[in-house]
Amino acid sequence: MKKNILEKFCKKLINKNDLFICISAKNKINIDLILNNIYKKVIKNKISQNDVIITNTRHYEAISNARNSLYNVKCGLENNIQSDLLVQDIKEAIHYIGSITGAITTDEVLGNIFKNFCIGT
Repeated sequence: MKKNILEKFCKKLINKNDLFICISAKNKINIDLILNNIYKKVIKNKISQNDVIITNTRHYEAISNARNSLYNVKCGLENNIQSDLLVQDIKEAIHYIGSITGAITTDEVLGNIFKNFCIGT
């Protein structure tokens, strides 16, 4: 019962293309399966030095949300949306990244963006 609830919950959080393995260290469920998959990825060089592995669901959600916000900024820039309208998406991305790394001053980041890039001109 708990396994089904956990799987349903996690499937909402995880991309359809991601590998999902439900394990229980306490009950020794699927330990061999996850070890074999780690072996396939790491030992057989399926993971390169440039690959990113995220092991924390909260971090995964924050990174996904930041990515979506930055994608909105990119689309806005491509469609000549006014820079003041893009600021909200930039602030959201900063907030999501800051939830992982610690507090980030949005005014400093935005000031640097407007100072160094031709946004809104």
